[in-house]
Amino acid sequence: MGSKAVIVQLGASIPAPMDNRSAYGGLEGDPWLQQVVVFDWQPTEILAQNAESMQLIVATCWCVLMARVVTQKLCPRSSPNFCYGMEFLLIIPPVVLLVTVASDYCTHILLLMLICSLWFLVRTKALQRACARGQFDLGGTRPTVFTLVRALTHLITAVCILAIDFSSFYRPYRKSRTFGAKLMDTGIGLFVVTMGLVSHRTRHIKDLRRSVVYAALPLLLLGLARTVALLIVGYGQDEHEYGRDMNAFFTLGLTKLCGSLASLVARRDVHLLPLGMVLV
Repeated sequence: MGSKAVIVQLGASIPAPMDNRSAYGGLEGDPWLQQVVVFDWQPTEILAQNAESMQLIVATCWCVLMARVVTQKLCPRSSPNFCYGMEFLLIIPPVVLLVTVASDYCTHILLLMLICSLWFLVRTKALQRACARGQFDLGGTRPTVFTLVRALTHLITAVCILAIDFSSFYRPYRKSRTFGAKLMDTGIGLFVVTMGLVSHRTRHIKDLRRSVVYAALPLLLLGLARTVALLIVGYGQDEHEYGRDMNAFFTLGLTKLCGSLASLVARRDVHLLPLGMVLV
């Protein structure tokens, strides 16, 4: 059976939406400002949402990789400013188009990217050269994939936050109001994952103090400042996202604090996963 949608017209039992249009992520005329829609999501639809979100993430990753290859091949001796401008043109405009006017063609664009990637691998024999290497010098102390995941998370989040106030933004990418796993729902989850990937385990009280002072406390203060600022200026927010007073900074700060405490309590690394599952 397909999902059921129950449309409740705004009346006496449901307060009218706030004047702030950004709170509901749309402009005037957006159906979300005229009615409250509650969806009974089915697992198949949630999987479809995941696939749709993954398409954009993979396409963005391809843009980053393409920019990397182009800057290394075409302008290895160019100035850093020129390389930065080239990377900006190859990454930012395509991502903006994919979340707005080109969203309906995301699947076709992704297939084209796949074909181009296969052609590049065959033409340059990159796989053969990679297999012949004994080891890879990725530089730094962390794998490059961690940097790539963090960059994708920040990039897509920033673009979606800025684009959601425009009518051209692809509405299925916005946060779910009840159940679901849309693109903007994955943002806070990816921030938590990347924060865990680059965090050091808390083993002593000294490590806990450093984690609280330099990581958890600044996030909690930012969350408090955001809440106070919204109350002062009267800027409304959609309570379906984080609730009335909760926000992303509080979520990240509390997650960091709980993770540090759990890491301190766990005696071995193998205890971290079951302890984390209990806390969740």
